[in-house]
Amino acid sequence: MTYQQLGFILVLIVIFICIFIYCQCKPVTLQRTDYKDLWHKIFALATTLKKEIGSMQTANQIEINSHIIYPTKLVYSTYEFENIIRITSNAKKVNIKPYKIVWTTKGSMVEYRDNTLYIHNKVLGLYTQGDVMILAVHEILGHHIQENITTSHPMNIKEGCAMQCEHFVKEWGLERVQKKWVLMRCVRALIDLKIHHDDVTSLSIIEIWDMFPTSRMFTLDQIVNHSKKYPYVWTNYIYFEKKNFPDCFCT
Repeated sequence: MTYQQLGFILVLIVIFICIFIYCQCKPVTLQRTDYKDLWHKIFALATTLKKEIGSMQTANQIEINSHIIYPTKLVYSTYEFENIIRITSNAKKVNIKPYKIVWTTKGSMVEYRDNTLYIHNKVLGLYTQGDVMILAVHEILGHHIQENITTSHPMNIKEGCAMQCEHFVKEWGLERVQKKWVLMRCVRALIDLKIHHDDVTSLSIIEIWDMFPTSRMFTLDQIVNHSKKYPYVWTNYIYFEKKNFPDCFCT
């Protein structure tokens, strides 16, 4: 066998390996009917959640480690907001490594990265103390603890862990608040799919938004702009079944 023949065979082997890796790693592409089915499945979940939320009550006052919290009260100050985050995340008496809170006027409402929690000023006057408790268990008990173990997990594992942590608030009688946040994610996903596949529903984006007024944790502009910039990210936040996530304090 000549060097030329050997080189040709090696090239074929490399090409085969590259094709194999690509087929293993490429994302699954949904057909148009799959998007429609997914949209209607999420819509059914959102409709059910809306009914459940409408029939539930949230406690006006709860106590956590001698601290009084008013879950239905709107939060207007950064001090109050941060204080509730710390009270809630410390309630589980788990070792939490130091983290920073930075207030901003850009980006998403709340984002965790690199031991820092970035919070948009728009949350003030929009989020209740109960909403802040959800953020605390999601961002600190979920993201912060997991990512101090490892940062190698893909987004679905990170977000799945954080959303599992949200169930902790049920212990304080805040199941209605937790369901509101699940509904919010459903609404984001419905709008996300509508933007990229207009024929999934005859409803307009505004009509979808107006159908679920209890899910106002983001502005409509934020949802639409994020969906256009990052297609299907909001849709990937929907989990229909409870799962166990590696390196997660909550599972």
